[in-house]
Amino acid sequence: KLVGYTEEELHAKTTFELNHPDEIPRNWTLREELLAGKRAFYEIEKRYRTKDGNWVWVSNRVSLVRDGLGNPKFTVAVVQDITERKRAEEKLRESEDRYRDLVEHSQDLICTHDLDGRILSVNPQAAKVLGYEQAELVNVNLRDVLASSVRHEFDGYLAAIRTDGTAQGLMLVQPRAGEKRVWEYHNTLRTEGVSTPIVRGMAHDITEKLRAKQALQKRTTQLRMGEVLARMASLEWDIEPAHLTWSRSPESLLGPRPASGSYPLFKDMVHPEDREQFLESRQAAREGLEGHFLDYRIIRTDG
Repeated sequence: KLVGYTEEELHAKTTFELNHPDEIPRNWTLREELLAGKRAFYEIEKRYRTKDGNWVWVSNRVSLVRDGLGNPKFTVAVVQDITERKRAEEKLRESEDRYRDLVEHSQDLICTHDLDGRILSVNPQAAKVLGYEQAELVNVNLRDVLASSVRHEFDGYLAAIRTDGTAQGLMLVQPRAGEKRVWEYHNTLRTEGVSTPIVRGMAHDITEKLRAKQALQKRTTQLRMGEVLARMASLEWDIEPAHLTWSRSPESLLGPRPASGSYPLFKDMVHPEDREQFLESRQAAREGLEGHFLDYRIIRTDG
């Protein structure tokens, strides 16, 4: 039933005719050791070819029966079908390979550590950013890779992990060489399926993002200061809702704010002789045409 042959058909075959070619040498060696008395039995997992040409995995436990004089008489093999188990193992192995590949090649920073902060594992990207080999970081306390100015906060982080099972925020790390880096992390505690609790650490290096944000804020501040000194103003016009946003208080450009608190529609403040050209430029902007320069007059609230 296992291999699809009748009993008569099997009597005409040797067991080696059923075996996968790759497994015959090892099977033969075990058989010879059994016959030579070097072992009382042997166990092997191997593949049998079925009558329809497919392969099934089996577990064999083979023992030798001797006659009254101690001469080999025949072997007894207990054969168990383990095909489903092997398929499950293969699927698990493939899943582990995919997970390992994902972790090993991730650009995020991945590690595990115990509840004292001792690093248990770390992926290549995290080690690279810190300037270490992976093996060098195993058993190092995570506290020791933080910048010295923030290490006093580490006990609070560990307390949050123990109490809440999760912790997130920013951490300032000090690579072996080079400038400090800022990591945004989200760590969780794992208690199920492990002998002792471990922390799963996931982080992303946002150093360059923060630097770009700071540079933008600096340029924006400089622009605002420049506009104040030059008695200028800039505006952003959101086309669809026709909403205007001024970079600074518009009084110096549009005149005193009316008693109502709101200025008239901007197009209505444009001088009538310039209004058609202004509206044409606005239409061009709506149609996504190139930017342009336009001179026009505004009638201020003070006339």
